[in-house]
Amino acid sequence: MSLLVSLDCDFEDYDRLSKQFVSAESWNCLNDAQKQLYLTIRHEQDHHRLLNSTVVGSFLWLLDQIVYRDIVYLTGRVHQVDIYSPPFHLVLADDTKREFVISELGPTIGKVLDDTFEQLERLLVIREVLVGRRSYLTYRELLCGDFAEQFNAALAYMALRLGVEDPPQFRCRNPRELVFAEGERYNVRDMVECHAINMEIGAAQHHNDQGQIRRLLERTEAGSHANLFSTLQSSFPFDNLCGHST
Repeated sequence: MSLLVSLDCDFEDYDRLSKQFVSAESWNCLNDAQKQLYLTIRHEQDHHRLLNSTVVGSFLWLLDQIVYRDIVYLTGRVHQVDIYSPPFHLVLADDTKREFVISELGPTIGKVLDDTFEQLERLLVIREVLVGRRSYLTYRELLCGDFAEQFNAALAYMALRLGVEDPPQFRCRNPRELVFAEGERYNVRDMVECHAINMEIGAAQHHNDQGQIRRLLERTEAGSHANLFSTLQSSFPFDNLCGHST
């Protein structure tokens, strides 16, 4: 998680507002900077809650753990070879350098190295599609059928590493459809972000702070999550619990 907004506040404000429930009376005593700080804290807490209490959050955590361990393993093996080497991915992505490393380490270790690198590349692609920033640009031509195939292969590898038998397999109804079809250019990252934004708007609505609601809507509609946010808004053409409508 990271903060991509500027917060003009003191640490004492952060410490106080992150630990207390702000009542309607105390809300009116806060200045704009403190209100934005409070809403940002709630925004980040929502990320933490969502990614630690859902299946997708657990999946991403396990994927990151395996990626990290594979990187540590590959880096250690590459540096066993008595040559100056750039980061391991630049070595193993180059066929000539990869063959040299494998020949130096021997066929047994070399095959493990080769297979691990191939699996790691797949995991990183899956991760990028799911939570990469603007991944719809990088993978604009990715088909659902191809992604399902790669995702199932990644699940099989993760299950092997975790000692899980019979991992689930996914199928898609329209394998020739684009993953990021026109009008649907968003991923899990965008969904998580919009969930947190709606939480902010709900908190502002709880205090009937139309100024903060307007600020949040304007910032979102001008940002990278506008596509999904607009889709969500159109799904609820009535005044919803957050007090805003299309």
